[in-house]
Amino acid sequence: MIETFIDLPDYEIKNVTLFYRLKGEIKYVETPMYKIDTEYLGEIPSNFSKMVGVEYFLIVDTYT
Repeated sequence: MIETFIDLPDYEIKNVTLFYRLKGEIKYVETPMYKIDTEYLGEIPSNFSKMVGVEYFLIVDTYT
């Protein structure tokens, strides 16, 4: 589970997307993040937590 706090007003955030991959892979998997209380949550499946590691990043799309 990935949790993040984004210090922007809710009305400025269009969506938040999580991208992840196994370390060394070329392509990322894209999944939306969902707002729960004051944080955004996204899930990386357990089969991605292998010894080689996981790489990930977030993109925040805003209206402004």
